[in-house]
Amino acid sequence: MKRYLSLGLSLLLLCGCTSTVSTVTDPPDSSPSPSPLVLSEDVVPLEQALAESRELDLQDSVNLKFAPGVTLECPDTVYRGQMMQIADFSDQYGDQLLHWWIPDEVWDDTYYIPQEEAEGYPYGPIYEDENGWYADSRCTGTVFYSKGEGQTFFLNDDQYDLVTAYAVYFPEESLQDSYPMEDGDLTIQQAIQMGNEYADEWCALTDFPQELRVEYVYVHDRGDGTYFYRLYYQSFLDGVILDNVFSRTTFDHFVYDSMSGIISSVEGFSCWGGGTGGVIPYDTTTTCEEILPLGDAIDILSTKLSAYTAYDVKRVALSYRLTLDGTAQTPDQYRATDKDGNLIPDCEVKLQGGSYQLYQLHPSWAFYMTRPSGRVVVCFVDAQTGEVSVVDNG
Repeated sequence: MKRYLSLGLSLLLLCGCTSTVSTVTDPPDSSPSPSPLVLSEDVVPLEQALAESRELDLQDSVNLKFAPGVTLECPDTVYRGQMMQIADFSDQYGDQLLHWWIPDEVWDDTYYIPQEEAEGYPYGPIYEDENGWYADSRCTGTVFYSKGEGQTFFLNDDQYDLVTAYAVYFPEESLQDSYPMEDGDLTIQQAIQMGNEYADEWCALTDFPQELRVEYVYVHDRGDGTYFYRLYYQSFLDGVILDNVFSRTTFDHFVYDSMSGIISSVEGFSCWGGGTGGVIPYDTTTTCEEILPLGDAIDILSTKLSAYTAYDVKRVALSYRLTLDGTAQTPDQYRATDKDGNLIPDCEVKLQGGSYQLYQLHPSWAFYMTRPSGRVVVCFVDAQTGEVSVVDNG
């Protein structure tokens, strides 16, 4: 039977549907101890920093111009320490997640492949029939669903003209714009609502803390007078963004891709899923005691950027950047094999985003901006150290 998803899809993330963050203490941490932080001299107690940030009146500077309508995305709690990649997602929820996508009237046990017969890590159980219905669950905390032409659009969207893209969090976007689907018109706002409601329902199927919100909507022309939308999600941990900003020039942080989905009908998704998977707090995860207030972060960033270029700031949010920090998997938990059949750590098969992978959290103030040319630039100011990082892929 053909394996559509053995094509090496770059998988996207999940994270944060509940407001309570639990921690994992088993298996034991096998990673080196993280280097001690050197805090900025401008940090203040967390509660004070968050209060000052929420009350801050965003004022333009010589090189930072805040767009009308920009609001601060600021959580109630900020964490530091380690996160761990989900390891047993399929064991706990695989069959349930497959049945959620495949309707009862479609399901046929003939096309069900149990986890032990799936084609290797990170796959759990798989359903794939001859009529285009597909579903799989992966131990790293994600799924992939498709039906009809959805998978074709998902895997080959670069073959369809990209008409435009909508950044959901940018205040000036015209989200009431409408495009004809195969069976009726659908506005961008309706697609966003559909995407968020769908993600909420999916996250509620498991006990893992997960939260997904649509970040971008790409509009593709099918060439027959109709269009399809590709929705890209952003993942959150207790209301804080998990950084998914890819850089072409620097690789000092791990980019944690989230889910995406295809809408070609007013009835909803024809393809949905992918991503790196889910992360959960590890036993060293604690609340930050001190961080930089937003005002200080803005001053640091303005000083760092050129005074000869004005940046239009469209979004300001606290986010978590991630760095790789070893693995928590122990030899008795190995389940992947090498070419000789020897058990090896999951991280040797999936070098980034493998089960039990550990990450260090780096809370940062994120500024989503555009240059005069319209190119999007994202700047991060580490909320503990004050270090500035600029992601400009132009």
